[in-house]
This record gives sequence, structure tokens and C-alpha cells, in this order.
Amino acid sequence: NIKNLFINRENETVGLFGYISANVNVGAEEITIQNLAITGNVTGSNAGGLVGSVILSNVDAKIENCINQATINGKGGAGGIIGSKSSSLKNLNINNCKNNGKVTSPGEHSGGIIGYAQNNVSILNCSNLQTIEQTGSGTGYNGAGGITAFSGANVNILNSYNQGKIISNYNTGGIIGFASWAQRYIINCYNTGEVTGVSVGGLVGKIESSNEILNTKNCYYLNTNISKAIGNWNTTQESQEDITGKSESELKSEEILNAFNGIEESTDYDITTFKRWKAGENGYPEFQ
Repeated sequence: NIKNLFINRENETVGLFGYISANVNVGAEEITIQNLAITGNVTGSNAGGLVGSVILSNVDAKIENCINQATINGKGGAGGIIGSKSSSLKNLNINNCKNNGKVTSPGEHSGGIIGYAQNNVSILNCSNLQTIEQTGSGTGYNGAGGITAFSGANVNILNSYNQGKIISNYNTGGIIGFASWAQRYIINCYNTGEVTGVSVGGLVGKIESSNEILNTKNCYYLNTNISKAIGNWNTTQESQEDITGKSESELKSEEILNAFNGIEESTDYDITTFKRWKAGENGYPEFQ
């Protein structure tokens, strides 16, 4: 455990690790950070509980089995686990991570797990339980999301959930604030948190692209908080929308647990890596 971490460098990229950067031959196929729990306060330009910014050129990176309970304040990208991941052909895998610290940004992006996910990111077995807030101007793709505020190309969110309140002045979603570019999967996910903003969705605040393909399965949101799954969908391309609004009693039912635990095998994702679900203390599904 890393306790009482305190970082206040408003103009720098910060986290327990400021950067994960692999721009040279490091002699490994993957960089791994695992089994860490963070408490304290982190403030910076791009800010994350574990990592401020991820830049990958030659190797993949994995962050797994980590918990953030620190308060995160970012001027630009802010995330409970990672502030931002830049564009690269290499992959970032975030597995079995939980955020239980408030995340705020007066800038562009606030996400429960990652603020800004440019491309090639897989988020698996992750959850956010705290308030995520983007307080700055509402323009472009700014916003907040329970898992990520910005989702770019090939950003997949699997077997994950949000129970925290999500607030922004623009694009706000229970799982993703703003989604753009290329194909993505959102599978076995749900949101029960209140969602407040301009383009507001129980799952996704706004999708905007000329070549968007959204693949969803077993996705749910609490329909007493919001009336639709996707706030604003500006695309002309193929979509597969399996997102259902549910009441509180329905989301706490055996039916939802059976749907999550009975997910069918797919060539697009490996269900053997999905954690099993049970009813939590508050009645909503959580991981065993």
C-alpha cells in the first residue's frame, strides 16, 4: 500500500508514476504495474492515481489489481487510475482496477479509470464508486465518464461498472463521456450513478464519427436517473445497440447476475478473463 501520497505540481504530468514511456528498445514485450493501493491527494496537468500519462512506442503496458482512494485533480486529463494514454499502435491493458477517490478537472477530461484514452486500450473487470466531475467549459469532446471521459479508436470496456455520480458541462456518460473513431466493444457493463451534463447518456454521453461501429451486449443503466442510453449519436454507420434501462429492483435481480455470468463466448473477447458477479451489500452487482 502507498499511503498519504501527496503531489501538487499543477503544470506537470503526475501520479505515483508521472509517465509510463517506452520509446526505446527496453528488452521486454510488456511493462506491468500491479498490486498497488493508493491514498492521498494528486494534483497536476494530467493526473492519475497510478500514472499521469502513458506513451507507448515499442512495448505494451498492463496495469492490474490496483485500487485508487486518492483525490485526483487534473487541469487536463484526470483519472482514478490513469490521466491519459496518447495515440500509439501499442496496447494498454487495465485489468481488475477500482477507483474510490473523487476525480475532478476544470479542463477537458475526467474519468473514473482513465481520463483520456486515445486508442488501443482494453479495460477489463474495473469499477468506479466515486464522484467524477469535469468543471471547465463545455466544448468539443470535453466531458466526464464513469470509466473514461474520452474513448478513441479501439477502446474496449469489458465486464465493468460505475456507481458514482458523473458531472460535466458537456458530454457526460455513465461509462463513456465522448466516443469517437473506429470500432469498439462495451460488454457486460452497467451504470447506476446520476449523470448530469448537456449530451447525457446512461452509458455514453455522445458518439461522433463517420465510421463508428458500436458493439454492445448485456449493458444496463438505472432508468430513474436518465431516460436514454446514448445522449447524442452523430454517426451514419452500423451499430449494434443492446443497452437497456432498468429499475433499481431489476438491476438488483438474479436475472441481471445470470446475464453477466452467462455471457456467451466470442471471438472478439475472451470471457474466461471476466470476473464472476454476485449481489453486493447495496444489492447491485459487484465482482466475487
